[in-house]
Amino acid sequence: MSQIDDGTNDVDPLGLGTPTFYAPAPDTPYQPPARQVVIDGQRQDYTGPGLVNANNQFDFYDQSGQPGNYNLRNDPLQLYLSLPQEQLDGLLGLMENVGYKVNTRAQQLSAIGELMEASNVIGRTYDVTLRELGMRAPAMATAAPRYRVSAPGDILAVGNEVAKKTLGRQFTEDEGQRFVSSYQQAELQYQQAGSGVVTSAPSADVAAEQFATQAAPDEAQAYKYLGSVDMLMRNIGAI
Repeated sequence: MSQIDDGTNDVDPLGLGTPTFYAPAPDTPYQPPARQVVIDGQRQDYTGPGLVNANNQFDFYDQSGQPGNYNLRNDPLQLYLSLPQEQLDGLLGLMENVGYKVNTRAQQLSAIGELMEASNVIGRTYDVTLRELGMRAPAMATAAPRYRVSAPGDILAVGNEVAKKTLGRQFTEDEGQRFVSSYQQAELQYQQAGSGVVTSAPSADVAAEQFATQAAPDEAQAYKYLGSVDMLMRNIGAI
């Protein structure tokens, strides 16, 4: 399977190489770019099976040693798990530019599978196929901003621990969903802020305490009172 460049090349961080073919006009039926392979040092037209990379070489072989296609059952997940995070983010960003939905892990795996399926059709490796798709979508060439937010499960786990100390119980399902949503929104607002002095999003535990107090103020006050009474009784018992 073709490997993406390690990202040290600023001009071509994904190692996709210099394009050697051009997209037809939008009203022209799509024709895959002609493939050539290097045999004995010479480029030759090729119409047979297999995936050809940007260097006009076969990049993928089946178990019999013949040029083969991607295994759509296993290869999307293998690529997803094998790429370093920075390279995976770059690949997903390019895929999003040409119209793939990559907001969730399931969408990302599905998109990579669809890209590999398209690669099998035109006989090019996934990186070359993605470049071809990009040429056919010039209006989408500018990458959309990508933001990172904490995983919902991680936020909720912290929130529930803080809720126990603040309310004497975990968040209800509705409270948990609202807290996760509000915390992710705070993270997004920080990343989307313009220039100047910007206050970062509070830590999850601080945000959880604030949310718990606002969501159930009576419970928070009662639990705080019970805690004070408990501490008082313990001090009396120690005398």
